[in-house]
Amino acid sequence: MKDLVEATARQAGAMLLTYFKKPDLKVMTKKDGTPVTEADLAVSDFIKAKLAPLGYPVVSEEDIPENMTADEYFIVDPLDGTKHFAQKTETFATLIGFVSKKRPTLGVAYFPALDLFYSAEKGGGSYLNGDKIFSEPTEEPRIAYSSGFHRKPQAKAMLERLKIGEIREEGSVVKLCRIAEGEVDFYPRFGPTSEWDTAACQVILEEAGCVLWDLDTLKPLEYGKKNYLNRGFIAMRNDLVLEVGDIFKDLVWPSRIET
Repeated sequence: MKDLVEATARQAGAMLLTYFKKPDLKVMTKKDGTPVTEADLAVSDFIKAKLAPLGYPVVSEEDIPENMTADEYFIVDPLDGTKHFAQKTETFATLIGFVSKKRPTLGVAYFPALDLFYSAEKGGGSYLNGDKIFSEPTEEPRIAYSSGFHRKPQAKAMLERLKIGEIREEGSVVKLCRIAEGEVDFYPRFGPTSEWDTAACQVILEEAGCVLWDLDTLKPLEYGKKNYLNRGFIAMRNDLVLEVGDIFKDLVWPSRIET
């Protein structure tokens, strides 16, 4: 399975690059008001066709099956970062994850314009362009990613307790992969995301010595929720879990910060 998934992701990324270079890319608006391009739709169809011989259902952002009850399935974002893609920004990716009994066990995140290919399988380690990656503890001050949370009073207190010395901004799920690499220590997202945004990256994080916590439970994200929605998450190294858990219980949870 892993070989086919990785090959499919590479081919899907090559397709995305072809569309990325088009001067007349077709951009449309979905019913929920979010953008979708011809690349999203074409790559979604391609990935579904390539994975079909494996016999598992495929949940794609652009083609969500009705009444899906399977315990094992692929969950796909054919083009993560559609808005960036349409604006000719290179931090877009194709994401393929495999879920078994509510937990992701296989994941690939390919950023073709950046030449970054992350992959992981449960129990097999995480890799970037074929080299094994693992996030080791770092010296303070620590580095965090932000989606605007750091401007809120509770968050400022949280960052002080975590000894965060630098806030970085970056687009799309590349933030999660950078944490798996050890480039950044901590990333909380308090707004909602979809399960296809996180499944592949969660395996990459977990196999690299990190976690992706559900903000509602302060436990690893699980899958198959209603409408495939995550309410929020925290990505971090394993060595920060106890410290962050105490801070969140004191300052944030259950009175959540909304963005």
